[in-house]
Amino acid sequence: MRGSSTPTLATRLSRSQGLEQRAALAWTEAVTLVAESHVPDDVYAELTENFTEKEMVDLTLAIGAINAWNRLAIGFRKMPTA
Repeated sequence: MRGSSTPTLATRLSRSQGLEQRAALAWTEAVTLVAESHVPDDVYAELTENFTEKEMVDLTLAIGAINAWNRLAIGFRKMPTA
């Protein structure tokens, strides 16, 4: 996805996961890194093979919400405390 030989998070974690988990992880990474990867067609195809349209929307909304909260926290220097 990123044009490097380094395995993506989805690839590293998916070795012990099922098809749905692998598709969800790949989708999460692709959507999160959309500026770099533009969500590859194979990632989208894998998602559609494993999830309903509603599940895809729900997952994508959750990804967007988490990404938004992370960006706000990073932007305002709100790092987790111990």
